[in-house]
Amino acid sequence: MKQGRGRSTANHYLRAVKSFTKWLVSDHRTTENRLTHLKAGNKNLDIRRERRELSQFEIGRLLVAARVGSSCGGLTGEQRYILYSTALTTGLRVSELASLTPAHFDLDGDSPSVTIHAADEKSRRGDVLPLHPEIVHLLRPVIKSLEQNERLWPGTWAERRHGNKMMRHDLDAARAAWLDDAETKADRDVRDRTDVLCYRDNDGKQADFHTLRHTFLSRLGRFGASPKVMQRLARHTSVELMLGRYTHANVYDLTLAINALTTIDTP
Repeated sequence: MKQGRGRSTANHYLRAVKSFTKWLVSDHRTTENRLTHLKAGNKNLDIRRERRELSQFEIGRLLVAARVGSSCGGLTGEQRYILYSTALTTGLRVSELASLTPAHFDLDGDSPSVTIHAADEKSRRGDVLPLHPEIVHLLRPVIKSLEQNERLWPGTWAERRHGNKMMRHDLDAARAAWLDDAETKADRDVRDRTDVLCYRDNDGKQADFHTLRHTFLSRLGRFGASPKVMQRLARHTSVELMLGRYTHANVYDLTLAINALTTIDTP
């Protein structure tokens, strides 16, 4: 914590070292676990990176900017376009996406799917996830052009955490193109005062690579998926974690919910 790490990170280290000291006792290497008294802090009071959801408009502009953009983070514009599209329709994490090869996919079955191996998944359980028809169409020619064990998105972009760098690069390009599309100077000035397509919005929430996972889950909820289905697709240990951290309700969503109420009959 003194080195500037967040509470969530500190809790992670605490769990790891307490697991080790517990093993020391069970393996008779020491008679006392001297870390038993240490308690984890409330990570909700120290959130270092609060992420936002991308709107449908921002998604479209981001994908276009990536596809026509130059190489960034070791990936071409076309590779980033397919990478973002896959993340937005599967909710896969960076490490999971970086591990994918043609061998992970079954595109010709009755229900096209992608298999995440336990070693590449955060919870170390592994899973099989369905694929949206549009992403199947997008991935098919890419997979056919590669060897079975050749990675779809090669290089060290994931290990070196260049995903955020790529997002910032493509969001900046998308915003610049959107500003240039303004028909008048007045319109451009209005657009320039908004936080549309900004990496960090006016509330301090950022749109890094993990935002694509947040956006995926928020869109699932908005289109009617139940909390249990969303938890299953997110592969979270609890519904509370998924709803509390990974879904975003805006004023439009709240208005739709209120308007969906049946009329109150006056006696």
